[in-house]
Amino acid sequence: MKIKSFAFILLAFAGLLSITIVASCTKDNSEEAKTIKNEDDKTSEQPQDNDNYYVKYEVQNGSQISYAKSSERTIAYKDVEKEQIITTSKEWEGTYGPFKKGDKVYLNASTVVSRYNMNARISVSKNKEAFTIKAEKRESSSIRLEYTIDY
Repeated sequence: MKIKSFAFILLAFAGLLSITIVASCTKDNSEEAKTIKNEDDKTSEQPQDNDNYYVKYEVQNGSQISYAKSSERTIAYKDVEKEQIITTSKEWEGTYGPFKKGDKVYLNASTVVSRYNMNARISVSKNKEAFTIKAEKRESSSIRLEYTIDY
């Protein structure tokens, strides 16, 4: 009877010890899984380069020094794929994109009437945010603006 009681106690102790070992192994694995998940969460929080930028170019009539009502001007700008060139005597505006961070954009405007002021501007919008002026200039015969998208 003593041997049966001792064997039962020993068996019960071994069973509890086994359960404790299995439970601690499972706990360690789940904590390891949490650590891996937390490291993955940190990775997903890092900024990704999925932002889209849109560029708005504007060329407007400035103050008119001469009596000419308009002056033909040539405008060159970069759209997403290549340089575009237009000729117009009106104020001009165009929005292009999407561009990526690090892209260099530019706007050139020139006119043969040197006494006719022009205002030129490059504005940039990140994703669906409002446009922010990044480059602006006022000149009489030729304007060159450049901007590298960096925010």
